[in-house]
Amino acid sequence: MAFPVNFYSFTKEVNSTAQPAGSGTTYQCQSNANFDIISPRLPLNIGAAANPTGLNYCKVPAWSRYYWVTRWAFEGGLWVAYCSVDPLASWKIQIGQTSAYVLRSAYSWDSDIIDSLYPTEAGPTISTQSADISSWWSDSSLDYTQGNFIVGLINKQGSTEYVKMTPTQFGQFATAAFSDTFFNNVATGQTWMTKAIFDPMQYLSSVTWFPFDMTGGTSTTAWLGYWDTGISCYAVAKYIDRSTTVTVPKHPQASTRGGWVNNAPYSSYILETWPFGRIALDPALLYGVTTITLVMTVDYISGSAILKVYQGSNDLTKPIIAQQTAQLGVQVQVSQVLRDYFGGAMGVVNGVAGAVVGGLTGSATGLIGGITGAISSAVNAAYPDVTTQGHNSGFAGLHGSWRMYGKFYTLVAEDITHRGRPLYQVRQLNTLPGYQVCTDTDIQIPCTRAEMDAIRGYLESGYYFE
Repeated sequence: MAFPVNFYSFTKEVNSTAQPAGSGTTYQCQSNANFDIISPRLPLNIGAAANPTGLNYCKVPAWSRYYWVTRWAFEGGLWVAYCSVDPLASWKIQIGQTSAYVLRSAYSWDSDIIDSLYPTEAGPTISTQSADISSWWSDSSLDYTQGNFIVGLINKQGSTEYVKMTPTQFGQFATAAFSDTFFNNVATGQTWMTKAIFDPMQYLSSVTWFPFDMTGGTSTTAWLGYWDTGISCYAVAKYIDRSTTVTVPKHPQASTRGGWVNNAPYSSYILETWPFGRIALDPALLYGVTTITLVMTVDYISGSAILKVYQGSNDLTKPIIAQQTAQLGVQVQVSQVLRDYFGGAMGVVNGVAGAVVGGLTGSATGLIGGITGAISSAVNAAYPDVTTQGHNSGFAGLHGSWRMYGKFYTLVAEDITHRGRPLYQVRQLNTLPGYQVCTDTDIQIPCTRAEMDAIRGYLESGYYFE
């Protein structure tokens, strides 16, 4: 029997559906021998002088199949082409009409799917974004001459009132509370013992310094128990909120490789907020987020603060992605160091004793002398005592800028042409030119079982639809 075979000199990937253009060089196959259409042996009566060895591909129109020429031989005066079917080219139309779950594609992909095909280079890239808290405080403002004091005062009702004082007002208050002028107001009509008994510290519950100025508050004066010091201050609420936004740094390859590189393990984030410390943020909660909002709630009474980190810009309805507590207010230690009033006091005691003695019998004089000695000894023992309130904390925890670090690992160069990118969608295959990888391919093609197995193998291991 004789039938035409079109031969080509053709280059393409073995796992490609590409077909040669035109009719090529047509030879007649002359054979009465047995052969199969998967791996046919095609003898050609073209004469010994013909040299078809430069032809590596062919099509047998009668079988509607394309073949690779695996080798040429000259046998019995005939050139013989030993061939192997190319199922991808032979069944290109039917393959293209197939819909399959495409894992990777060089034509279309989902930029949010993590592509773990490529390793990363050693040594991450660090990107920094600063938070603007300059209106709150700065390193230069960490000084008692700046900021505000919150002072807890026990008033004449016996309850604690928290007032705000500027550094100047607090200095005036501290001076006035232990001044002779204030004491004279307290001790009017009282005996000398009043000063030994009266302790301004018992009406001072706490003093906390904050590194920023606090707005608002009702103007009032500072009271210590029943007595008004006359020092101006402001009654304030028990807490205050401060907020700022920070731009989230993104992976430098996100625009070219896809947003998935902004997720772990390729990206990690650290938020530095002092005194709250270093806070690790989950990259998954920052995915697709361009800014975060930092909200600091400060408790004036305890000096503690809570920092909450929200997704987005000034939208507190968004999820909280981190929360941390720290001591923001600096607890100030205050003390009452009394001067030695002993000599003057004894004069008063002696005077009082003399007046009493003048109205008593001699036996009573001894009694009065004993009382005077007992009193003077008790007062003398009390003078060296120092009453303290609170404890000295420090400025170190407040030192430093607020900023956000992004640590990014760089991916090695990719090869989209030969490896594609993740798609993970059901698609009709002829809509995705180029490289594809499919899975669980359901092939409905009227081909042989051997060809079907080969086609499925190519589609699921990676091939080119061309």
